[in-house]
Amino acid sequence: MNNIKFTVKADVEEYEVELYGSFQTKGFSGKGSGYFGISQVIEFCQKAEKIAETMDEKAELAGLTRRSDGSIFLETFVIRVYPLSTSKLNGVVGIHITLGEYPSSDCREEEKLKVSGEIQTRNQHLLQFSKDIRALLSGSVKEVILDKGVDII
Repeated sequence: MNNIKFTVKADVEEYEVELYGSFQTKGFSGKGSGYFGISQVIEFCQKAEKIAETMDEKAELAGLTRRSDGSIFLETFVIRVYPLSTSKLNGVVGIHITLGEYPSSDCREEEKLKVSGEIQTRNQHLLQFSKDIRALLSGSVKEVILDKGVDII
């Protein structure tokens, strides 16, 4: 059985939110977090809802750690959403999750911890996930869980 699960929690401040994620897929697991402006998260939710309705375009919410030269050192909390089919009624979407933890002692590449994987689910589940993330921002829910829909592949 493929147990795939993505859990999100939030620490909401006035204009900023730290999203905490944990991801389990096929025996692998990991966690990470990223800081975002609340408006960034709302914009991501709007794009995800549009994808669920139109089955077109892509959306990304990316929490990154950069090197001093501006290049990406580590993706700490990234959600990428994209359609896998064009059906608006029962469409399939891919939700690619990447979570990473910053090294504890220094910036060696070998010390990074990260997990990355895809959840394939129906567009209705993406729509609900987006609504749940908004509820997380408002404080009306404590966590959001997205798991692999049993009606998919």
